[in-house]
Amino acid sequence: MRDYVHRYCREGSQPGKDGKILVRDVTSRPLRTILFTIGRMAGSASVHAANRSYMQYALECLEPKVFNWCDEVSLMIKEQLTKAKNGRLKNFGYGSILVAFALEWIPLL
Repeated sequence: MRDYVHRYCREGSQPGKDGKILVRDVTSRPLRTILFTIGRMAGSASVHAANRSYMQYALECLEPKVFNWCDEVSLMIKEQLTKAKNGRLKNFGYGSILVAFALEWIPLL
């Protein structure tokens, strides 16, 4: 945690006794916003402090990534079209495309 504090927080900041970083000490506004958001989404009672995992997730959000979701979507479309051709599916839905995209985008699900 000291490495995170040294790299991303104001000079002179120290991790708390519980090993958490005070979010107000983070110098990057986008990183601070993401830390608050992660704390709120996780239902944390102390959104003003970030633990190691929150910090790791927040930093991962700041890194650009390219996901290959096209392969998964094309498989879903081919499967739906095959089922429709064989009479096992009456209509074509876009839900599977969205699910394929979401599961590739959010691998934790």
